[in-house]
Amino acid sequence: MISQLLERIFPWTQPSKTGTEAKQRLKLIIAHDRTSLTPEIVEMMRKGILEVMEKYVEIDPSETEFSLHSDERTTALTASFPIRRLKSKEQVIPIDSEEYGIGLSLETTVKPQEITVIVPGTTANLGPGFDCLGAALSLSNKFKFEIIPEQETPVTFVVKGKDAETVTTDSSNLAYRAFVRLYEHLQQTPPNVKMEIELGVPLARGLGSSATAIVGGLMGANALVDTPLSLPEIMEIAIALEGHPDNVVPALLGGCRLAVQSSQNKSNLEVPLFWHPDIVPVVAIPDFELSTESARKVIPKEFSRGDAIFNISRLGLLLKGLETGNKDWLQEAMMDKIHQPYRQKLIKGYEEVKFAAMKAGAYGMVISGAGPTLLALTDATQAESVATAMKSAWEEVGVKAETLLLSLDQQGARYEEN
Repeated sequence: MISQLLERIFPWTQPSKTGTEAKQRLKLIIAHDRTSLTPEIVEMMRKGILEVMEKYVEIDPSETEFSLHSDERTTALTASFPIRRLKSKEQVIPIDSEEYGIGLSLETTVKPQEITVIVPGTTANLGPGFDCLGAALSLSNKFKFEIIPEQETPVTFVVKGKDAETVTTDSSNLAYRAFVRLYEHLQQTPPNVKMEIELGVPLARGLGSSATAIVGGLMGANALVDTPLSLPEIMEIAIALEGHPDNVVPALLGGCRLAVQSSQNKSNLEVPLFWHPDIVPVVAIPDFELSTESARKVIPKEFSRGDAIFNISRLGLLLKGLETGNKDWLQEAMMDKIHQPYRQKLIKGYEEVKFAAMKAGAYGMVISGAGPTLLALTDATQAESVATAMKSAWEEVGVKAETLLLSLDQQGARYEEN
């Protein structure tokens, strides 16, 4: 009788040949309408549970825990055991059977065994907002994590897209390091995983590729351990790994963001900023790389009071310019004296490309992140002209470049729906 009743919970005719790993405890409760049960009936129920469950779930009977609870009306037998592997991917259906005077319920949350995270690329600084201001853009990287317990190595890789051959495919990969970091934060051992990376953000071009890796790794791990961390908690770990917030914050949360470290508790504050819908970001991506480390080395350690005041005033004006779309404000606001005068020397053709962009109708042009990509802001009517002018100017100095007309990504990092 118990076997027949339990069979109704699992409506599959044939177990799947390919199991799905699911390291989670499953709890099965059988409630009988009698307040007392004989030991023989309890043992029959216990054996019936194991007999039927083993048809569909790989379990270790020695790790199964049984407990008996009674109230004024019923007695319930609870079986709790760790699932080693589901033998079918069908949905478990709990039932309540009055036919036998027995009610059954099933409580389980099976952790996902694979997850795909989409993370947008970003542009940082926007001129005077050095290391504190950034925006998510409409290009992205995808990171898929699949738990494979029988895999001999902790991680394997499949990388697709432009520059795929330059991606590190061992344990030093940044996305994998971030993945492991979240498990360490939770004091858990990371599982063996297969990682598939689909590149849509150019590497080492100042468009936040490292931030996508960090956020992708953290979000992937968080999903595979049933999302114990909130977005603010993930943000703190991401900033610690990156060393500055201007890319990882918009990559995680989307939109245009100002990030500030609190002087009181050392946590990070982030502020969403309004970006006027008429403002179009145009990026010109050259065919050479510039590492963030190299771009940081050329920046002085100290600045004059005049340069500091210059940047503070432009940053305030930039925030209002982005909000209103005021062309005159943006043209002045995108100027900077903290990092761009030093970094532009590392970018061949910078002055020529800026002159061409401004002449074609750009509000302003800045270095995107650490470079070498250059970012121009304009409106929809001038965007094509600005893109063409930037590409042509670079070609005239012997640099091949790709130009893209983008928009803001307001979603930030998210999981791909199956």
